[in-house]
Amino acid sequence: MPTVNAYIDGFNFYYGCVKGTPYNKWLDLSKLCHFLLPKGFQLSRIRYFTARVAGLPENPDAPTRQNIYLRALANSRPGASKVSGPFS
Repeated sequence: MPTVNAYIDGFNFYYGCVKGTPYNKWLDLSKLCHFLLPKGFQLSRIRYFTARVAGLPENPDAPTRQNIYLRALANSRPGASKVSGPFS
């Protein structure tokens, strides 16, 4: 069975696809990748590229929520991980 790696640019994915949708906080990337894969392919790993968010006055809990999401992503399946940008 052929295997596939998923590489996700967190910034563009969030602002281009999920911001303002019901999935903007807790999208299961593993389920999404499996849904998009053609039949007969196996997901090997997910790499989620992101930079750490800042706690701005209008959204002071953003860093905490991001940490929770990144931990959930890492625990969602073997092979899932985040890769932080240079500003982390």
